[in-house]
Amino acid sequence: MYVTKSPISPLRIGTAFCLIGLLLLVSACEKVEVGEIEVKPAKNVEVGKTASVGANIENPKGRPLQINWHVERGNITSASESSAAGIYTAPLEPGPDSITLEVRSGGKLIASKVAAINVTGAAGVMVPPTTTDAKSSQWPTLQAPIDVTAYYIPSGFMGDGEQITLNDAYREDPHSPPICTKITYKIGPKGWGGFYYQYPEHNWGDLPGYSIQGAKKVTFWAKGLEGDEVVEFKAGGIRDFTKKHQDSFLVSLGRVALTRTWKQYEIDLSGQDLSKVIGAFVWVASRAANPKGHLTFYLDDIRYE
Repeated sequence: MYVTKSPISPLRIGTAFCLIGLLLLVSACEKVEVGEIEVKPAKNVEVGKTASVGANIENPKGRPLQINWHVERGNITSASESSAAGIYTAPLEPGPDSITLEVRSGGKLIASKVAAINVTGAAGVMVPPTTTDAKSSQWPTLQAPIDVTAYYIPSGFMGDGEQITLNDAYREDPHSPPICTKITYKIGPKGWGGFYYQYPEHNWGDLPGYSIQGAKKVTFWAKGLEGDEVVEFKAGGIRDFTKKHQDSFLVSLGRVALTRTWKQYEIDLSGQDLSKVIGAFVWVASRAANPKGHLTFYLDDIRYE
């Protein structure tokens, strides 16, 4: 018995190779890509000081990702398990350091990036906040200048707080790349809203905050989406006397009409007692000042200096 085998035509072979090439191309297009880790303001960081870090992640299929930050000598905190942005705190000894960003899907490592950091200056003595027990009776000390977002959490929502949307890793046109904070507020039935940057998170006076030394002013950059947003900015002011702890000061910049371009603002702290700071920075907006009933604005580089 003879079996006759039909020859494979060149057309079929060519078609097969085309299909394989197409599958490889689709697979490449769906691959998760991680950009370079950006450090602001620079990759030279003084001992004990902080810097914002972030990376752009291309995720074409929108798959669930787990993002992990690792640091060789210093400390790093991120907003959440899915955040590609964080705050790096330099160690107290100068020298080289490195930051690694790992991206996993279903527990499997699919991409990573490493950034080198140069820690400068003399050996420091400041105790990083992560080593302080927030439940103690002590007010740990921070020495200005400090980045507010490195130590305080935007958690003290007030008024129409449920109507406020916060994105603290917004990447479009930040003042200092790679990220800034975008705030959208649809004014609700209470007619006003805002939030505090607090330490610890959600602390209205049950726990101590920080003591800040050497600061003469609060500086920050802000802009509005449309350029007619009116917002009041303040520092301090958490003073619920039914609680155990209160801020030792309150200073307001007053209402500010924002512009569509970044502008720096300053809150004078001259003569203020900064020994007890639970709420380092706060904004408030109202329907009376914003008759459209909604506003979107942006914040960056909030610092005690």
